[in-house]
Amino acid sequence: MRKKIDFNNKIATRESFGKAIAEIEDEDIVVLDADLSSSTKTDMFKEKYPNRFFELGISEADMIGTAAGMATCGKKPFVATFAAFATGRVYDQIRCSIAYPNLNVKIVGTHAGITVGEDGATHQMLEDINLMRTMPNMLVISPSDDIQAKILIKKLAEYEGPAYVRLSRMKTPVIYEGLTEDNFEIGKGIQIGKGTDATIFATGDLLSEALKAQKLLKKAKTMNEYIHKVKYYECDRMGITHHSNYIRIMEEARVDMLDRLGYGFEKMEAEGVVSPVMEVKCQYRKPTTFQDEIRVEIHLKAVSVFKFTYGYIGRKGDDIVFTGESTHCLTENGRPLKLRERYPKLFVTD
Repeated sequence: MRKKIDFNNKIATRESFGKAIAEIEDEDIVVLDADLSSSTKTDMFKEKYPNRFFELGISEADMIGTAAGMATCGKKPFVATFAAFATGRVYDQIRCSIAYPNLNVKIVGTHAGITVGEDGATHQMLEDINLMRTMPNMLVISPSDDIQAKILIKKLAEYEGPAYVRLSRMKTPVIYEGLTEDNFEIGKGIQIGKGTDATIFATGDLLSEALKAQKLLKKAKTMNEYIHKVKYYECDRMGITHHSNYIRIMEEARVDMLDRLGYGFEKMEAEGVVSPVMEVKCQYRKPTTFQDEIRVEIHLKAVSVFKFTYGYIGRKGDDIVFTGESTHCLTENGRPLKLRERYPKLFVTD
């Protein structure tokens, strides 16, 4: 479904809404706006279907009540304004006139979230999802890009019941190349990437930011990864990597990480500092064999005044083959050093 994302190919989901609603050929659809049609992009519908477009002016409560009345007559109203007005200013009207009677009204809030630019703090609607989620019968959707927004608007035209659509002011990257109405289902999440360390959930325009974060995390993770390819001499007569080698692989990973951080052994020893090993543990999970690549992830697990412990996870593909720990201290002229005082950057855990 997803190719490599071009983060420079951006379209605002409010634009997507305007195009999609204007493309739907359904004479029961009516669009209501509160003096913001050029911003919410309902002017596209107005231009194509002027007899089914209603401008209510700066009177959002009236707009909600009018839409509710139209829904009781068999129409399919889409009401549009900024998210701050579409949910906060008319909360009571939505609750009593649309949600409780379960009327077929679609509420479209554009300019949601903090990405509203010069519109200012009063328009930065952060609580709209929470407000609408507490409504009875209310469906809440927050499309992440142009393609998903267009599909959702067309699906909502066929959906019977109240719904809130959260759209962005700012342009966002096109993510879902290849997504169609057939392979997308309202209420079901889409898995964008795979991994083994953490799960990131995102919705709306923050999905593109989450993908950027994933990229940064992957890059940061490689700083703490070490790849060891199993040598022939490391295997026993059964062709399995001998257990004693894993301790050495852990040490290789630790030395490699310290070099990358700029605190390698040569630098430490030049300063008269040595780092003796106090304790090592290793738990074997699955066997490895000749030429297997073991990806060792290393992280700082614990720090006290004089000693620190690294944690290790060895993987072959997605399988964990071993886990381990090693505890160390730093000494100078035979005397232990207070770690955070001597090497503060090495022990940042925040």
